[in-house]
Amino acid sequence: MSERETWPPPKAPAPNGSGDLPRYRQRQAPRPDPTSSAYEVSMFSGDGPTAPFGAPLAGWWQRVGAFVLDWLVLGVPWFIITFAITDVFGHPERVLLSNGTHTTTKTIGAWIWLLYGLSAVISAIYFAYFNGTRAGQTPGNRAPGIAVRDIDTGAPIGWRRGFVRFGVRFVLYLLFVVPGLFNDLFPLWDRRRQTIADKAARSVMVRI
Repeated sequence: MSERETWPPPKAPAPNGSGDLPRYRQRQAPRPDPTSSAYEVSMFSGDGPTAPFGAPLAGWWQRVGAFVLDWLVLGVPWFIITFAITDVFGHPERVLLSNGTHTTTKTIGAWIWLLYGLSAVISAIYFAYFNGTRAGQTPGNRAPGIAVRDIDTGAPIGWRRGFVRFGVRFVLYLLFVVPGLFNDLFPLWDRRRQTIADKAARSVMVRI
């Protein structure tokens, strides 16, 4: 080995100076003007606008798929537990059917509202933690490869803003469902594909 050679050899520079940057920064392209037709791309396609920090925004169907998966993760255990509690601790009650006949079913009365409240608390913790910390991904978000990020920096939003994001959406659904549906449809016409809850938390959903 000659005197000029060193070991280990110096690391070759990454193409285009990308280095160890995340994938979305390595392939970052110039962002379209918000007033241009680039923002009018279909929400159902894989292409579209980017967040201010360069990551491609998540599509509407990706968000829907993630939402369904998350509520399966939360909902299936809840129904199993509720059924088991009702079967063990419920008391029989005669119910009048539409055809005029009666049937007997078990009910736990007002205790069902305690289970609803517990479910809401668990859901708040679930979404605030997974969407607000670390990767910004719930288990449902991981499947389509999307994540929640701060709209300006691309960093995790933190559990407090994660809780705000969940809370706004939860309250909108409590207001007779329709405002909640409006919130979930909002990314279809919003140029940054944000829901009302996203805007309240200053978050955005991106593809990673």
